[in-house]
Amino acid sequence: MKLSVAEKVAVDKITIEKFNVAWFKLAEFVGRKEKERALGVYRLLSHSLPDDAFAAQLEGDLFMAFQDDKALDAYQRSAKLYEKNGQFTHAALIYEQMMLLKPENKDYLIQALKLYEIIKNDVKIARCASQLSRLLIKNSSLDAHHDLMATISCTTECLLYIQEWSVISLIEFQPEQNELIQDYLVIIMRAFDRETDYYSKRLTLFLAKLSALNNRWYEFAYQLLKSYQNIAA
Repeated sequence: MKLSVAEKVAVDKITIEKFNVAWFKLAEFVGRKEKERALGVYRLLSHSLPDDAFAAQLEGDLFMAFQDDKALDAYQRSAKLYEKNGQFTHAALIYEQMMLLKPENKDYLIQALKLYEIIKNDVKIARCASQLSRLLIKNSSLDAHHDLMATISCTTECLLYIQEWSVISLIEFQPEQNELIQDYLVIIMRAFDRETDYYSKRLTLFLAKLSALNNRWYEFAYQLLKSYQNIAA
């Protein structure tokens, strides 16, 4: 039987109201830590969600709310679907979310970094690459770190940020790598030898980190900077 316009509007209104009630119930069950009831509502809602990627993301969010490692499987499916759909930012954010559950898993960072390089988001590239740099150095994967630094693609300012974190991580986790630390400090201090407010603030913060971490390398960096300034004068 064909419905009239008024009847269609009434049916749509009822459907929307049921949908809103389901979302409210889902939030209520999550807040009360009632996992099975929340998942039951999710299964009902999933048929009305805009796409499979979002449905998998919501499933991951639910499992994460209950501290269930199944969140990783759901997030992985979501990220792959977002990527397949060309929604690279969404996919990258999912990988970053996965890092909250497994902070030591470098593969999630690598995937996020690749996606941010595709969309040329330099700020996100710098953040992910600096985290990855720190993780590789911490795990003594210096060859992998070298490859990362040789292939990273971003602005000069963002590359400097990654180099800063690399040398800080080397001093903290690989203090015996004297030559490598020295090489990085030479590169960084040369980059900082610029008379702009931006570089002045960055320099102050970087030297403060060095001073707090290792006075020897702070002095080395400071003397480098003075020598470059004298040459310029």
